[in-house]
Amino acid sequence: MITLSQEIREQILLTIGDRVSKISLYAGSVPAGAGVITDQVLLVELTTPRPAYTGFLDGHMIMAPTDQAMVLQSGDVTFARLYDGSGLTLGDVSVGNAASNADLKFGHETASVFAGALVSLADWVIQ
Repeated sequence: MITLSQEIREQILLTIGDRVSKISLYAGSVPAGAGVITDQVLLVELTTPRPAYTGFLDGHMIMAPTDQAMVLQSGDVTFARLYDGSGLTLGDVSVGNAASNADLKFGHETASVFAGALVSLADWVIQ
């Protein structure tokens, strides 16, 4: 495993934060190496502002609130895929509830979403 200095890690996160324009929330197993989506279920796609971040706090990139979007299917969100404006995959992050060790934590007991509901990410960070 490579350990990066805080400064280099923040530069990498800034590069990602400058490019993120969409975040898709999925149910199912995370594809290895941000690979092809196969049997994972797309639950909702959210649009981010440009730039998608507002700053840093304790080594975490604070992301700007997303637009609201309607949930397509009910399910437990297990990972989020970040895309740039041309649809290129930037990476995947784990998703869980507030007590989990996930990269992106929902502030609820579960990371569930329900079809037809309007959702957004108001306060979110990338670790």
